Amino acid sequence: MTTGTPKAAPRPGVVTFISLVIFVQGVLDAVAAVVTFVRMDDHRYQVETGLSSTNLLWTGIGYAVVAVILISLSVYLRQGAQGARTIITVVWVIRMIWGVFLMIWYPLLDSSFQYGLLALLVGWWVLWALHSNEKSQEFFDRA
Repeated sequence: MTTGTPKAAPRPGVVTFISLVIFVQGVLDAVAAVVTFVRMDDHRYQVETGLSSTNLLWTGIGYAVVAVILISLSVYLRQGAQGARTIITVVWVIRMIWGVFLMIWYPLLDSSFQYGLLALLVGWWVLWALHSNEKSQEFFDRA
């Protein structure tokens, strides 16, 4: 006997890829937090970074918080949560604005211009993948 409820749309590959990239970013931030916590009392590390042990503690806490947020966003995005899609959209729009800023105000610094261009291209792709892709739209509408 069937219940008549519509089956959820399969998760598109681009959504899976974006959630995987966000998960990896979260894991890298978690590693950065652990490294910062372990080395925060190391005088040589303090000199290299130019930060005191207290500042390194807060930096490590910041990394840890961002890691938890990114890993959570990755999980919720895979489930089709609209809130996760909205937060990721806002973050990428901010990154794209920052990319334009870097390209305009620091055009002679190759790395800044390249980062700005990369932020625009990747941001455009992420926004397309989450909002304009037909399969993604169907997935988020049914989730």
